[in-house]
Amino acid sequence: MDLKSLVLLSLLLWSHCQAEVVRSVSKCTEFFLHGTPPHIPGVLENGEIKDQNRYKAICQIYANQRRFFTLYDTKNKIPVFSAYKFTGEGTIKSLDLTWIIEPQLVSNMVPDKCQLHATDNNYNRGLLFPRSYGFSETDKISTFTVTNIVPQEVTFSKGSWNKMETCVKCVMEKYCMNSNNRIKGYLVTGAEPGNKLLNNKTNIPSVMWSAFCCYSSREQRWIASAHWGNNVPEEPTGKYMETETLTQLKLRKSSAFVLFPGSHCPSDTTVTDFYPEFNDQKDCNCPPTSTTTASPNTTTAITTTQLPTTTQPATTTTTTATTTTTTTTTTTTTTTTTTTTTTKKKNENRNDKKKSQETRNGPNHLRDFLNVLKEIGEKIAKAAAGAAVAGAGAAAAAVAGAGAAAAGEGAAVAGAGGGKVYISFIFTKPKHNRILNHKSILKFYQDN
Repeated sequence: MDLKSLVLLSLLLWSHCQAEVVRSVSKCTEFFLHGTPPHIPGVLENGEIKDQNRYKAICQIYANQRRFFTLYDTKNKIPVFSAYKFTGEGTIKSLDLTWIIEPQLVSNMVPDKCQLHATDNNYNRGLLFPRSYGFSETDKISTFTVTNIVPQEVTFSKGSWNKMETCVKCVMEKYCMNSNNRIKGYLVTGAEPGNKLLNNKTNIPSVMWSAFCCYSSREQRWIASAHWGNNVPEEPTGKYMETETLTQLKLRKSSAFVLFPGSHCPSDTTVTDFYPEFNDQKDCNCPPTSTTTASPNTTTAITTTQLPTTTQPATTTTTTATTTTTTTTTTTTTTTTTTTTTTKKKNENRNDKKKSQETRNGPNHLRDFLNVLKEIGEKIAKAAAGAAVAGAGAAAAAVAGAGAAAAGEGAAVAGAGGGKVYISFIFTKPKHNRILNHKSILKFYQDN
């Protein structure tokens, strides 16, 4: 391309691109949710820039139309943040883009052309308002301005940060549909100055962050999320940025740091519940979520029966503990009522089986079992002052023991306190149809 063509191209670009530097953010509020700019302590408070000499409010204009807003730090030569509206992506095609330098900002306030093209190989020109978020071709071109970029570590830029941008875009396209059935989401993306300089001029951010908020007519509520990442090299291991709440991002910055003041944006929820919907969409790059369901653990019912010293009905409390045993069958019997989890017909079958078992094994096993319970009660009574096993309690224990025998092989553990004896039966599905072995019960008691 000859010199004449270059001059004509430059004139064309300047005629289409213009940065409107305004003294007040209130002159460019259409890119903020409810027209309210972020509150950044010491920088931007209540819509007013604290240091007008250092920070510049820029309405980014291209083709005579405002595209987005940038608050620019002329000392560090990087933007504090860019704010923009996402309305979907209307056109997608390859663009031959040229970097744009705002003519209204003097040369010592922004990177010069030499610096722009002589960037370190370790850094990309990271766009705060990403090109992929532009709706039209002109929206995309407008993002290529030096006041919208920061030096971004290459692997971070192409890695977790890029995945975050594409995932958030997918979420907004599906869920940021307003009541007019149009996509509309508000975003603020910024950078934290670091301690290093690129080419001894431009600050290299130590951290980059981004947040979005929108109303979802699909969910009938406001949704929001935030991301925060260190601008450092990443190992190629498929790293993803952690999705955070607005409150978490706020705590990283300052208690007075608010990106969407006066809005209904939820501060303590994220959009991570939506991520599984995009698992099969590779272009979305949302953090993977497990789609398999682990085999549920079976549970063992633990029934605790309090045996009172009076003739009042026993009080029964049932809890559930997670174990790796098989399916549980539980039967609890008191002196006054009987509660089962099976039908009457099954109860009759169970009683027939129990009679058959007693015929084969003889009654001595039941007496031995009751003797074990009595021995356990006596030991506990000696250990706990004032504890005793009442006659009525022993009778109830006998009945409960018979119930335990019918339910299946298990263990009985007794404990004393407050003048009462507590007996807990732990039931499992029987491996063999036989009455509880008193030796196994006693061994369980001794081991535990």
